[in-house]
Amino acid sequence: MSYSTVQTGTVARAAAPTARPQPGPREILRWAKYHALQGGIWFPLLVIGLRLLGGPGTYAAYSLLILYALRGPNEGLKALFLSWFLSHISPGLAAAPPNAEIFRILILLAGLTSAVLASFKSQNALLMGRTVSAFAVFGTFCIAQSMLVSYAPDVSILKAVSFLVMALTLSISWFSRRVDVEQLQGWIFFWLAAIVLASAPFLVLKMGYLTNGHGFQGILIHPQVFGITMALTGAWIGGRMLRLRAFSAIDIVFAALVILMLFLSESRGAMLAASGGLVMSYLLARGLSLQNIRAAFKNLRHKRVFLLFVCLLFTGGLFFDKVSNMIERTIAKRSDNQTIASAFDASRGRLISKSLNNFYANPVLGIGFGVASDPAKMKVKREPIFGLPVGASIEKGNMYSAILEEIGFAGFLLFFGLLLVLLNSICRSGQLEMVWLFFSALLVNLGESVLFSPNGIGLLVWILMLMATSARSAQKVHQQ
Repeated sequence: MSYSTVQTGTVARAAAPTARPQPGPREILRWAKYHALQGGIWFPLLVIGLRLLGGPGTYAAYSLLILYALRGPNEGLKALFLSWFLSHISPGLAAAPPNAEIFRILILLAGLTSAVLASFKSQNALLMGRTVSAFAVFGTFCIAQSMLVSYAPDVSILKAVSFLVMALTLSISWFSRRVDVEQLQGWIFFWLAAIVLASAPFLVLKMGYLTNGHGFQGILIHPQVFGITMALTGAWIGGRMLRLRAFSAIDIVFAALVILMLFLSESRGAMLAASGGLVMSYLLARGLSLQNIRAAFKNLRHKRVFLLFVCLLFTGGLFFDKVSNMIERTIAKRSDNQTIASAFDASRGRLISKSLNNFYANPVLGIGFGVASDPAKMKVKREPIFGLPVGASIEKGNMYSAILEEIGFAGFLLFFGLLLVLLNSICRSGQLEMVWLFFSALLVNLGESVLFSPNGIGLLVWILMLMATSARSAQKVHQQ
């Protein structure tokens, strides 16, 4: 780009500034840093700083995110990611203010507004149409079903509407022509990497284990949230390393740090999701003959993968006491319960059993979207002005039994169809990291039902899942 200046009636052309060279895609952390600088880091730093001030600063941060989301779909996606992060900062760093849920809902609505206004110039109208239609059908069913059968229809309807708004916002935004998918991917990965690096000092501080004293949560609100975040980050960088043979020393050390933090979080569901996602990706690639993804798995034999395991052993040795204590706790749990089956029943089996009993009693339409298995155990938080529900925490064994319980077999079929639409797009991208991310996100829900919590970790999960879906569209545009 050249710049011109006007001097005494003549136009003089100034020398073009030296452009910052774009790093190669194999330099993953440098790739993320480059796109983060291109996408802007000062606004995120501002809202994070305001959030850490607490009190009025938090409300100011959320208010800025509402205005930022109105600027367009690209900014809307960034605002939603930052909204997720601000709402999951460790209480040891900044306490969560009351009624923050209202601001997060307003950020969602602002993002939907900008996404709809930009949707008429979608770069892939057919693909976006399929994705949006699948979400619209599923969401509309959940709303109608909740009106008919839910024992708490106001809670169910508002939860279903909140999920539908989130899903439509993300799916429309990711396919907008105004969104540079490659740049936004790098921007998001940069901030996930920032969470990892900012959490590193807390490995040796009590604040890093604030919730229960032994599960590592870093700078986030809970070890489970941190574990899921590390599982998804690990799947992303691991798949990209294998696909691009991106085995630089700094990326290997970073990947080892992610795996170590995942292990120290003691989130067994997240560990299973990350490893199971890789296995599922391999089986899918073999079953459907996805050559690009199968080729990526051959890079597991690369000599620098061995270096990753060396880094894991080294970093694990630095925290030998914590690692050994976690193993002892896991063994203790097994010995107390004697068998895997009894251990599972003590942790999740009973919750799943309650869900299935409700499903057997209401097999077609279920008991209502987003409600507890036992009405007496559902605590509803309402906003002070109109008394509308803004939160209702519930605990389920896993997402799949919860879907059968809440929306019945009819809703389960619609949800399965939605997943097929998403998986079809992701597989055609030919990117291992996106397939790995997708399966890891689904497997996380075997131990935690997080996918339908747009005010929780579910927002991050859907941001990354629909990012993976949009990778096919971005790849086609790049090839053209």
